[in-house]
Amino acid sequence: MKKSTLILSLMIMFSGFAFSQNSGSIVLNTGQKLQMDNHVKAIINQEAGGQTIEINADITTMNTMDVKEKKDNNYNLTNTVNNLKADMSFMGQNMNFDSDKKEDMNGEMGQSMKDVFNIPRPVTIDNTAKMLTVSKVDEKKKEVNTASPMTGMMDKFVGNIQEANYGVAMAFQVIPKTAGVGYTWSDSTNKDGTISKNNYIIKEIKGNEANVDITGVTKSQNKTEAQGMEVTSTSAGTVKGNALVDLMTGIVKQRTTTLDLSGTVEAMGQEMPMTSKITTVTSVKEIKK
Repeated sequence: MKKSTLILSLMIMFSGFAFSQNSGSIVLNTGQKLQMDNHVKAIINQEAGGQTIEINADITTMNTMDVKEKKDNNYNLTNTVNNLKADMSFMGQNMNFDSDKKEDMNGEMGQSMKDVFNIPRPVTIDNTAKMLTVSKVDEKKKEVNTASPMTGMMDKFVGNIQEANYGVAMAFQVIPKTAGVGYTWSDSTNKDGTISKNNYIIKEIKGNEANVDITGVTKSQNKTEAQGMEVTSTSAGTVKGNALVDLMTGIVKQRTTTLDLSGTVEAMGQEMPMTSKITTVTSVKEIKK
């Protein structure tokens, strides 16, 4: 079994941690434009065949959201992925990609995402930032071409950038405008074999800005196939972080989370331990016209 194929199957264990929703609403204005920058840095150590394989990933994406219309309690937006930069290494191989470079876009990975960058895609959200609709063209393209190891890893670390709603939910956090220091809430999710629970508490308020501490736990068990063989991955870990949120608008000015995981991967009767540390930094700012 190729180690690179096994490594790609491990990526299903990792996913971003988005904020929960509670009572309150986001406030956006027609004509408003937001820019979101997302930076993910990951270090994964996998033991296989008596060797320790280290995977390193450093991925940055930037996308812009334009508020086209507010209708009742909903917002019609366009979301545009403007740029993606990635540097990754594993098994002595280094891979890099920059969507701004013509030579990279002409390569295998660039060709698989040639219809992604700098194309505004319609998205509708409600005033709690819940996704309501996305453009039909994107619903048919929810799976990234994972033939390339880099593409497969990026899909698991930063999400599917081919989806019209990529990154939109990460840009907002609903907090009641009357919430004060000490206000707490929590959320839990159970999806595709992964159970997560996150807790939030407002530690400080300065003006309209809330400083929120984040703690959480996650546990997962997933099965996938690699070259016709079943691979089972089991993991458990913790997430810690902090966010600065505009109480008046619900816009996340900056959020940093670190996910620490440990677990095992079982394939062909062999059980292989693994640890990982994934740090994600997200910032959102308004672009003044």
